[in-house]
Amino acid sequence: MRKHALFMVGLIAITLMFSGCVSDSQTTSSAKATNTAAKSAGALKTLVVYGCGSLTEALQEINSVFEKRYNCKVEFTGASSGTLREALEKGAYADVFIPRGISHSKILTNESLMEPDYKICLFTDWVIIT
Repeated sequence: MRKHALFMVGLIAITLMFSGCVSDSQTTSSAKATNTAAKSAGALKTLVVYGCGSLTEALQEINSVFEKRYNCKVEFTGASSGTLREALEKGAYADVFIPRGISHSKILTNESLMEPDYKICLFTDWVIIT
């Protein structure tokens, strides 16, 4: 079990590293204004990460390592995948979206809110113990 957890954390870290600190994707006007103000003030670049609640603890550790290594700030929001998807549908912005299930990614892709070449970073196996 521990090997699987370490593997998942490693996969998430690699995904974050390859995603970069700033997305080239189209951003909302508020995100553009924030980035413009940050650049003019010489502030750090920001990577906006939305992740399902079950990954919060692991991502907090990864985020701090990522911030130090790439000299940027990670703004992490952890909540249920459905809540995060709804926020994105209503205009919220994220560079990285890590839902619990692939269905949320498919919905966002069909709505042209997410690139169709997304990568799946983990799967969960449910075990019933009696």
